[in-house]
Amino acid sequence: MGQVLLIAVFAVLFLRDSAPAPWFAPRSETVVAGITVGSMALIWAAAQALIWSQGRRMDRRGDLRAVGRCDAIVGVSRLTAVSVHAFCVLGLGWLDVVRGAVGDLVLVDELIAVLPVLLVFVGGWWSMYPIDRRLREAALIRDLDEGRGIRPMPSRAAYVLSALRHHAAMILLPVMAIAAWNELIERGSRSYDAPGWLPLLGLQVVGMGVGLTLMPAVLRRVWDTVRLGPGPLRDVLERMCHEHRVRVRELLVWRTHGTMLNGAVMGLIGPLRYIMLTDALLESLSGSEVEAVMAHELGHVRRRHMVWLGIAGLGSIMLAGIAAQVTLGRFVPGWEQRPWAQGAAFLPAMTLGLLVFGVVSRRFEWQADAFAAQHLSGYRLNGPVVAITAEAAGTMVGALAAVARLNHIPRQRFTFRHGSIASRQERLLALVGQPANQLKPDRQAGRWKIAAAIAICAAVLLSVRFGVS
Repeated sequence: MGQVLLIAVFAVLFLRDSAPAPWFAPRSETVVAGITVGSMALIWAAAQALIWSQGRRMDRRGDLRAVGRCDAIVGVSRLTAVSVHAFCVLGLGWLDVVRGAVGDLVLVDELIAVLPVLLVFVGGWWSMYPIDRRLREAALIRDLDEGRGIRPMPSRAAYVLSALRHHAAMILLPVMAIAAWNELIERGSRSYDAPGWLPLLGLQVVGMGVGLTLMPAVLRRVWDTVRLGPGPLRDVLERMCHEHRVRVRELLVWRTHGTMLNGAVMGLIGPLRYIMLTDALLESLSGSEVEAVMAHELGHVRRRHMVWLGIAGLGSIMLAGIAAQVTLGRFVPGWEQRPWAQGAAFLPAMTLGLLVFGVVSRRFEWQADAFAAQHLSGYRLNGPVVAITAEAAGTMVGALAAVARLNHIPRQRFTFRHGSIASRQERLLALVGQPANQLKPDRQAGRWKIAAAIAICAAVLLSVRFGVS
């Protein structure tokens, strides 16, 4: 959910550039700045106080439910901060105030405008450090009993910097690159005779495509990664890539100082695609469980989940936004000049887009889990049909259990993009005995891909038919 909120932070700035004027702009720029910065400070201070009280509860009562409450507090504080940020930008004219002070410089004014809300995100990691430290210290005896290595807890500054690099950079860097490119195009079109909206749109799309294609090479440098060294594990993982016809530039160890157990795949094309497994994952999971996690990541590539997630989110936003514009245009003449009508067109579109993104993302996670079970059962592309074995499903279930345990995530906790660990385990166990080429997660994901394609095609046709953007 945090990644979606970071995108929304910049989407609000884009919407402000498309709107005619702030809704309730005060005359004093100092008042606007004070409301914006002060409200963000209050949001973080309230979250910090609540998290501190939950930490005290953990110390006094040993109540581990406080960890879930702290996560919820951070989530609510970020959602509140983004909502207040939207009001300050659209309603009070915070972006206009910043531009009045520093000028309309490429990306500079936008970065200053989003800095207060981004500091709330950083403050959330700063506040959660003592909670995570308590959990790490409580797990020391268990790690010693199980023979795992003990890593020192990073300092608070290193903890926050690591979270900023690994959680925020993957969204902020591509969004900022796209925003800067679009701003340069708009300035060029104003300085010279614009050839029309279609070539400009083409330049924007090409720039976005190039930026997203090259971004994995940048992120692997921003993140603390090193090449996975030669050995039996690398041989197994490279064989898996070959068997499933997934071209990968490099297999990387994602160094998190033992603070995160995860895997990730980045890159739309083979020459710039990286698969990363964290140090904690490689140290804590068995060989078969590491293979299951690797197969899960390869499933995302084989099923083209990144591309279809973008199509689903964009298609739903476009379709809902155009429908809202057409409806308002019929019943509210001059709606584009009315603040309440702009909100009426924008909010349903963004809300639907976020909901669809979450629903599709969870279905794709289930499909990637199923792909791991298919791989471990011996099913290969154009190979003989086999049934999902209990051992294959159990291995992936065990890998998910280890992820939950070592990341201190309750199995029942629901997350926006992945659902809960418990529900994913249940779905995996339900696959046992089924033909590997006729799995329910594959059918569900296929239907959502068809719906996404229909939505984006319908949005384009409606845009041409009714002449709306």
